[in-house]
Amino acid sequence: MALSNASKHQKKVAKRERFEKQQEDIRVFKEVLLMQDVLKRMSTKDVQDQFVRGANKSLELSAKDLRNFDELFKLVSLERGMKEGDASFKEQLSMASEHLISLIEGKNKEVLGTTYKYMKELLLKINEFGCFDCLCEIQDREKYNFSDKFVTETNEETQLEIEVTTTENNQVSNNSCSHTIK
Repeated sequence: MALSNASKHQKKVAKRERFEKQQEDIRVFKEVLLMQDVLKRMSTKDVQDQFVRGANKSLELSAKDLRNFDELFKLVSLERGMKEGDASFKEQLSMASEHLISLIEGKNKEVLGTTYKYMKELLLKINEFGCFDCLCEIQDREKYNFSDKFVTETNEETQLEIEVTTTENNQVSNNSCSHTIK
């Protein structure tokens, strides 16, 4: 009987440990995907211009920060079509993984004239600002038809509403997006 209870307890502990490990893995993957998404979005000229100008009261970033984002995006991105002198795909996988791990862990290790810790904090701050939640998600202008745009002003806030009609794979869907700019 005591052996059976000990066995059950061990199974419960092992199950809890597997669950906790899985939750930690999910957290890490979410963070990797988030960092890649923000870096990708920050690589577009329109978005960079918004942050340099501080448009819509967004965070104002330096040209150096934007160059660092571009360079970091290149370091964590993979390219199969190799040119002469480029690292092999396996080498790219290894190097990109090392950069992503250092970024996710927020290491105080130097990269691109700054640290992974600084880059992570800045990327998280940009994501938390929320500019990508609505308007910046619409990047491929050819797939979208903007039907109506409404701007209403109330109490020093601007409410921007956009209705987007999407045509993809011969299916039409309407999406609305509302974003308050203070």
